[in-house]
Amino acid sequence: MKNLIIKVFLLVTVFSLFLIGSEKTTVLVSIYRYDDMFMGFVKNDIKEYAKDKVNIFLRDSQNSQATQNDVIDIMIERGVNVLAVNLVNPRAAEAVIAKARKHDIPIVLFNKEPSKEDMDSYDKIWYVGTKSEQSGVLQGKIIHESWIDNPQYDKNKDGKIQYVMIQGEPNHADAIGRSVNSIKYLKDNNIGVDLLAQGEAFWDEDNANLMMKQYLRKYGDKIEYIISNNDSMAIGALNAIREFGYNKGDDNKFIPIVGVDGIPSVIDEISKGNIVGTVLQSPKNQAYAIVDLVSVLSKGGNPLELENIVFEDSKYVRLPYVAITSENINLAYEAYK
Repeated sequence: MKNLIIKVFLLVTVFSLFLIGSEKTTVLVSIYRYDDMFMGFVKNDIKEYAKDKVNIFLRDSQNSQATQNDVIDIMIERGVNVLAVNLVNPRAAEAVIAKARKHDIPIVLFNKEPSKEDMDSYDKIWYVGTKSEQSGVLQGKIIHESWIDNPQYDKNKDGKIQYVMIQGEPNHADAIGRSVNSIKYLKDNNIGVDLLAQGEAFWDEDNANLMMKQYLRKYGDKIEYIISNNDSMAIGALNAIREFGYNKGDDNKFIPIVGVDGIPSVIDEISKGNIVGTVLQSPKNQAYAIVDLVSVLSKGGNPLELENIVFEDSKYVRLPYVAITSENINLAYEAYK
């Protein structure tokens, strides 16, 4: 059944490409899944910013690496000039890069970082994203400051944070960087921590919701902080604890939550006092860097000559994170306008 669905999907894709007629599609932009809230904003910003710069063909990989691979193959056969790929699975980078290298097509990977070995395997590859370590450090900073400013968070008065960690996915650079460095920051700043539970919710709100309900049934009021690798999962956790009576305006029934991304739904909850903070990565900045890169590459130019982009090691475009709390919330609203 799954193979049949993929085949139908590919037929629709080919037919859609046929319908565009004389419009030459020069760049494939493959998003791992449109219903990821942050990537949905990146997709929309790419579409808008690319209008007067380069022909873009956007495709939803529907969280299937097989689907993403098949669409890449079709577009290569049709003579696409550049590939821009938000990998479904970073471990598939080697195979995806090999497709581009075989046909001498430039490729821009974004948001999910491949290994250095994969990046070094081809001379026409670039990466647009962030430093996952920085987001973890900023999460730790938010947690540290809120913990010091709100002694009531320490429910058992033992001076340590009993926390749960909701992770994105196994072996993912962002998940590891955020999980490890948020806790490292706390330890480096003399905040004791006890891990109650952690698990992977694969960046998904519903998965995080179910996971958080399990943690609440097991640990209840022992949970003093919820640390989430992204905002979608933070929203899932918030909705879960609300069902148990938490974060509804009663200071005695409050569990602080911190996420990453700065999506509008989380920013609204920060403004209402229901989530403590998040770490903003701007979808606009990411989209603009991707479009500027593929625009130059589609014309055979040298991206290193772009004056508005700073490269690290000639291949990496690193966009900065910003810690967001109620005190600077307008920065996040501006990023999503």
